[in-house]
Amino acid sequence: MGKKFWAFWKKFAHRLAIIQTTIILTLFYFLMISVFALVIKLLRKDLLDKKWKQKKSFWKGKEKLSVAIENARRQF
Repeated sequence: MGKKFWAFWKKFAHRLAIIQTTIILTLFYFLMISVFALVIKLLRKDLLDKKWKQKKSFWKGKEKLSVAIENARRQF
């Protein structure tokens, strides 16, 4: 009787743990994303630089670097 109950309890606890983990991680993910989005909207930040600023194009110029061996060694 005890071993059967213990085996049942382990299966039940494992399934319950999977469900709890899924719920907790889903809530955590959506809460973090929504809080981050709310803060960004309140601060009016344009992190992707998508606003039209009366420019001719969205093209961004690239810095010209000298062609030297030091720049090749330290790329990042």
